[in-house]
Amino acid sequence: MPKVREPLPADDRGDAPVRVLGVLAVRVGSTALGAAIGYLLLSYVLLPSIGLGNVDRVAQLGAHLQTPQDDAPRVVLLGNSITREGIDAGEVQSAAPPGWRVENHAVGGAGMLEQRLMLPKVLQTRPRVVVVSLDVFALALQNTLHPDKAYALAYASFVGAWPERWRQSGPPGVDEPLSDALLSPSFRQRLHFRTAPLVQLNETLRNAVVGNLRTEAIGDFTAPYQYLRPMGQRQLDRHLQTMRSDLHQVEPGALDAAETTLQAIIREIAAAGAVPLVVAAPVQPELRGDEAPILDRALAVARACIQPYGAIVVDAREILEAADFVDAVHANAGGRALYSRLVGRHVPPPTVDPP
Repeated sequence: MPKVREPLPADDRGDAPVRVLGVLAVRVGSTALGAAIGYLLLSYVLLPSIGLGNVDRVAQLGAHLQTPQDDAPRVVLLGNSITREGIDAGEVQSAAPPGWRVENHAVGGAGMLEQRLMLPKVLQTRPRVVVVSLDVFALALQNTLHPDKAYALAYASFVGAWPERWRQSGPPGVDEPLSDALLSPSFRQRLHFRTAPLVQLNETLRNAVVGNLRTEAIGDFTAPYQYLRPMGQRQLDRHLQTMRSDLHQVEPGALDAAETTLQAIIREIAAAGAVPLVVAAPVQPELRGDEAPILDRALAVARACIQPYGAIVVDAREILEAADFVDAVHANAGGRALYSRLVGRHVPPPTVDPP
């Protein structure tokens, strides 16, 4: 016999809608509370600590630059992964005149424009020498700034160090969507990185499969290199072919903009009372012919800055042999030591005042 639902007692029937609303309120409220807790955990616990590759490197560098600096005269290095892989700040410090403290602030994938966007915050820490690395990829990537990087620069407070005119109308060379990301409020920055846990999982799995990366190097500003062993010959051949193809597709307009940005970087370093030390990075021998026209142009721009801005210009393109590279563009341990010591030997004594 089917079970018959008993009617509510007469004195409780009027309270039924209230009870239903109460149950709904509890359930909806619990869901909202859970979402709020999840948002707070993501925003204030996960995001500041988990890895997002080069995005997390930006966040780590921003936090590092916020910490009080001692009074030791400092040399800082800007650049992309070629500088990050290729320069050990400890080796530079050993080869430089005594008294310097050297830090490698390079971030993978950073083109000339990105380096200029980072520069004001770096200069706030009052370095005495700023090393700017010249390589084809930093020049060719002048107009390439991924939205993740834009939001990361905002999240890591690089934007807060910008000149007021940049914050009012947007920085030079940045289109409107990226400018909007760079000037975004904090809640939008956190919302943009809501997938950070999944990205971290993917990064961990990739590192486990590749087995060739130092994952602890994200927050290292002395020896931030990641690659631990060289490519196999077949992989290297493919990498060289890809790099050569990419070089032939570089648009002249991008190089024109990059050279203008390079000149602005040198000028802004000098205006802050620091010495601009511009170094053309080592080039794998098989790519030297392909890269020469681009780097010759950039070196000419840098050399034109020697007299007005006191720039020091070093051409290190041919100091390494093929055996000194881990792949088509990045130095290995032996190449890193050679390149780092060369940079150190061109750092002026700390007692010399900038021009």
